Amino acid sequence: MEQSYIESKIRKLLALSDSDNPHEAANAAARAQRLITKYKIEKLKKAGDSFVIPEVRRQTEFPLLTFSTKKPTAWKWRLAVAVSRANHCQPWYGFVQGEKMVFCIGGAEDAAHAQSLFGYIASLVCDMRERDRPDYLTRGRKRSWNHAFETGASIEICKRLEETMREEKTKLSAAREDAVALQRINKSESMVSDFMAKSGMSLTKRVSKTQYSSRSAFEAGRQAGKSVNLGNTGQKALKGK
Repeated sequence: MEQSYIESKIRKLLALSDSDNPHEAANAAARAQRLITKYKIEKLKKAGDSFVIPEVRRQTEFPLLTFSTKKPTAWKWRLAVAVSRANHCQPWYGFVQGEKMVFCIGGAEDAAHAQSLFGYIASLVCDMRERDRPDYLTRGRKRSWNHAFETGASIEICKRLEETMREEKTKLSAAREDAVALQRINKSESMVSDFMAKSGMSLTKRVSKTQYSSRSAFEAGRQAGKSVNLGNTGQKALKGK
């Protein structure tokens, strides 16, 4: 498949975030990530012995998000970690031209895919939060409810992204013809870790301890996160709006 076709297909899938059906929108995210992974695998398999792993660097032209607080919002940083790693990168945050941003360390193409998927899923979490939040909450309780919901949703989505990547690697390791692709993916991820180590960039920037005040909102977020269904390999065909 040509890259232009893949990119067009991914954009169409992500555009389904406007769907009135939350499960259809959720399945779009799952299909987009699998299409990204499949495209990368096919490209690696076809590259032949002359294949050169793309340059690993700070991909600041593909920021996942910008922020004005001391650190990124916990749930967004958690999501940035999972999405980056699902696309064979590592996230980092810092000042870039006077602006605080979260960006990927890795290859440009992988970073661009991570940026697209992060934007889609973050928007979807916000949409589900607004949809599910009770109308009777006061301003202060609304803020607490939002935080708990975002925490639950992001934890569940990240768990499913990690499951998806484990499944894909297991499939590759089981297929002899995919061994070269798996080796190149592992090499690419190793180069990212080496780059960060040589640059003095610790891999231990973690989300602060998970805390929330509304158990019901947290569980509502987890249930919403499950609807994103990123951990499942079998998906129904998407229907247009």
